[in-house]
Amino acid sequence: MNQVTNLRPAGSLSTESQATHALVLFMTGELLPDMIMNWPNGASRVEQNLQGAAQSYARQLAGKGFTPALIREALQIEIESERDFMPKPIELANRCKALMGGSAKPTVKPVISTAAVKLMANSRLWAANLPTTAEAVDREAAKLAQSYQAQGVQVQGGDW
Repeated sequence: MNQVTNLRPAGSLSTESQATHALVLFMTGELLPDMIMNWPNGASRVEQNLQGAAQSYARQLAGKGFTPALIREALQIEIESERDFMPKPIELANRCKALMGGSAKPTVKPVISTAAVKLMANSRLWAANLPTTAEAVDREAAKLAQSYQAQGVQVQGGDW
């Protein structure tokens, strides 16, 4: 019998990739221009490869629970310190950790809806050429929900 496969919609990103992508956009659109304005000495280095610089910062900051507000606050402290060059990605990450009180726990818990879990369960059954009856979908959705919860993802929504 066919085994149920682990499917993800085409073009979708993992949770970590989504966080990194969102931070790259945030860094490119907001923080790096502010950093260039405040530290013109390092501007030419960053302007040559804006996307690469944004990805470098995002890699250090993604998945650690740093919100854009916290990153802005950390950057503002760096600006007020009157340093000559913009902070390195690891320095900004360490400043964020210090502002969080040293805890590296994420402040946001990943969440998935029961509707999304049911849709994935239905897709898995369909892809494995298994019957997609309501009972089969509910069983597969319960397995999926359990695996998400084991990974620390909160499953929200109505009952099965």
